[in-house]
Amino acid sequence: MADVPAILFEQVYGRAATTADRDRLVRVKAGLGLSDQDELWPVLMALDHYSATTTAARADILNALADMPGTFDASMRAMEASAGRRAEAALAQAVTDGAEKLSRLVVARTLRAAEEITARQKIVAGLVGALLGLGFIALGGSGTYFYLERRVGICAEPPGLARNGRSACYVAERVP
Repeated sequence: MADVPAILFEQVYGRAATTADRDRLVRVKAGLGLSDQDELWPVLMALDHYSATTTAARADILNALADMPGTFDASMRAMEASAGRRAEAALAQAVTDGAEKLSRLVVARTLRAAEEITARQKIVAGLVGALLGLGFIALGGSGTYFYLERRVGICAEPPGLARNGRSACYVAERVP
């Protein structure tokens, strides 16, 4: 690279010049009429490096922009799927929580109603039992009275008072 200052190129670019680099810089040197020792070389090299860097950056940006719709679509699909899964999980959790609350409420109300019914049934059963007991006592008493009246006779004489002040009668036995 006798026509272009090689050491300056390596310092600016951080690498050795390629054939394409040499050809481009030789054309610049010939077009501007520069010598190897010209003071304009550092400025030209810096501008050339800047031009190459911005051109490469533009190419990278354009490539990234060209890939962006696909990347964006893929990202959006991934976000939709993720949001859908999170929404389904949240919905399932809400349904589970609602079902648990509803079942607790139904159980509590059912137990309360059962307790009220049981309390009422206890009262009714007690009253029915008392009435049945009174009925059996009345039946037993009247049955005993009629049995004694028919078979034995209740009082052999009219009732009188016993020594303790209660009424009493003498029961006579009938022989058939």
